[in-house]
Formats: sequence, structure tokens, C-alpha cells
Amino acid sequence: MKVFVSYARDDKPAADHVVARLAEIDHQPWADERLSGGQRWWDVILVAIQQADVVVIILSPASLASQACRLERDYAARLGKNLLPVKVAPISVSALPADLSSVQLVDFTTNDFGSETAALVRALNRLPPARPLPHPLPPSPPTPLSYLSNLNDRINLDGQLSYEEQIVIVNQLQNAVRSEDLDERRGGVALLGRLRSRRDLYADTAQQIERVQFTVMTPAFAASMAGHHGGPARTDMPAGHHPSPPTAGASKMVKTLAWIGGVVVALIVLSAIAQGASEDAPQGPAVCQDAVGNLFSC
Repeated sequence: MKVFVSYARDDKPAADHVVARLAEIDHQPWADERLSGGQRWWDVILVAIQQADVVVIILSPASLASQACRLERDYAARLGKNLLPVKVAPISVSALPADLSSVQLVDFTTNDFGSETAALVRALNRLPPARPLPHPLPPSPPTPLSYLSNLNDRINLDGQLSYEEQIVIVNQLQNAVRSEDLDERRGGVALLGRLRSRRDLYADTAQQIERVQFTVMTPAFAASMAGHHGGPARTDMPAGHHPSPPTAGASKMVKTLAWIGGVVVALIVLSAIAQGASEDAPQGPAVCQDAVGNLFSC
């Protein structure tokens, strides 16, 4: 039986595990790791779905949030393919999409190799025979995240980007990095970094990018963005708006001033502590001196 395996990138280890099980029980699993350079990857995936007898859905929070997985699942359903969800992470079954809520799933979270394999064999054997493809075929779904591809092309343009164009791109990328789709978030973060490295970036745009990075990115994403800085100032000010031009080393200057301020505050605090300790220390008896120089307690 030809089996198409649909999974989110974060679930690749679990998907590889299921693929290995399918091969062990003499099925023919197909996953997108077979794609090679130069292929139109989305077209290849759609053809693989068309040729499959069953579509195995690697079920997890990541796959449920993935736009690509959702499009693969919807296309398979429109082709009349059998769907077999395989749960690889804890999920709320009651909150599953309608197309999966009525399908019995296979639980691969038990860590029991024998029972998981047996459940997979039973589920595959109980599936109805694969139906012939509809004629004509339903329209192909759009390539996932194609708007990010368009933004990538705009960011990589050799020509200058106007201030308005830069702000529009940042706003779109801000939506991307807040997406529930992990692939979309990663794509948005990568493009933010690429935009941040353009030499024609306005200071206002750079500041907006930094605000987005600070407010929505995880520490891992923030670390991946380290080291990207804007380029020299622009001289072509957009009509009706006069943003401040990028200044080389501005971020470094801010960090230096903040460090100096921190040192000054620390010195003030240490001085106050030392003075308080001196005032609290016990004092000895007063010493006086008489007319001939003899010392005595006052």
C-alpha cells in the first residue's frame, strides 16, 4: 500500500519513526524528504498525495497549527483519500478539526513498540479500498506561505526600498512571527533578519523590527537574529515623512551608555552601604590632653 505521510517540521523525528514502522510491515511510505534540488516541491507533494492509497496524518499540536499540513489534508479529502491520524504528542481529541474528529486514530504515545505496531496494522487493514481519482481533479491548493516567498523576493531586490515599502513589509512580517504555524513563524523571523541587514534601512524601520523581535520572539529566535545591523543613512526622504536616518553604531552606543550608567549606580550604592556601616560601628571613649601633654579619658 502506498502511504503519504503528512507531518510538521517539528515532528520529523516522530514522522521518521512512523515511516520506519510502515516500511517494516511492508508498506510504501512517502515523505517529503525524498524531494531533490530543482523540483517544484509543492507540485511533487500534490502528485504524491494523488498516487497514495492512504494519507497518514502525524497528529500533534504542531501539525494542527501547520498551514502546509492543513492544505495537504484538505486536498487528500477532496481527492477521496483515506485519512489515518497517528497521534505522536498529547492533544485534545475533542478539539480536533471536523475532518479528523470522526476518524479513529492510532496512538503512538504509549512507548510500547509492539502495541503501537499492532494498532497501526489493524487500522490500515480496516481501511476501505482506495477510490479512483475524481475526474477532473480538484483545483490544486496554493503553495503554503507563498506570501512569504513574495516578501523574500522584495527584500532581496537590489534596488532601494522606500520607507513606505519597508514599513509595509515589517507589518506583514509582524503578523507572520505571531502565527500559530511554526514554519510561518520561522520564515517571518528569518525575513525580519534579512530586512534588518539591508544597507538602505531607515532608522525608524530598524527600531520597529527590534520592537517586534523583543515582543514576540522566543529567546531561541532572538539568538538567531543576533549580529544583524542596519546600514548607512538614506538621503532620499519620502514625501510627507522625515524619519531619522540610520546611524552606524547607534545600538552599540546605547549599550555602552547603559553599561556606564549601571556602573555609576553600583558605585553609588556601594558608597552608601560603606557610609552606613561606618556610622553604625561602635565608638571608643573620647581622649583628651592636659596642658603638659598627658592623655586621659574625657
